[in-house]
Amino acid sequence: MNAGGTIWWNGSQRSGTLNGARDEWLKREDSERKTGEWRMPSKREMSREELLGEWLGEEREPSVLADLRPMKTDMEALVGEALASVGQEEMLMLTKLQDHWEEIVEKEVAKMSKPMSLFRGCLRVRVLNSSLLFVFERQLKGKIMEKVTAASHGLVTKIVYM
Repeated sequence: MNAGGTIWWNGSQRSGTLNGARDEWLKREDSERKTGEWRMPSKREMSREELLGEWLGEEREPSVLADLRPMKTDMEALVGEALASVGQEEMLMLTKLQDHWEEIVEKEVAKMSKPMSLFRGCLRVRVLNSSLLFVFERQLKGKIMEKVTAASHGLVTKIVYM
């Protein structure tokens, strides 16, 4: 490690510190696809941890290694990240539109159609058959668009009938 905080490991450069800060260089990633008893450190990771343990001394080895290893994220954080990447707001709006479809559009129109997905402001609506598809595209699209835009508070910007 040089004065700039850069660690050279097997010819590759990684930034990090050895002062107890959590860092990526001590992460156990070689066996991350394995589960159960097979999820053990690889030979490279084991030798790295043994060398660091010898350098620190036996009495400090477990606590220092645990402090240097990155913290595991809890399930709540992982679910939150997944929902944010999928578009939680759009999922909730789609559910609202599906639940209140009869109220948003007329009852006869609701019997012939159903909102299926909402992605990036585009609402996909399933229609029973091709002749109704023509009617929805040519005659009802403007009225339904106004009602859906008002109900979604501007989140829906386009409707595609299928």
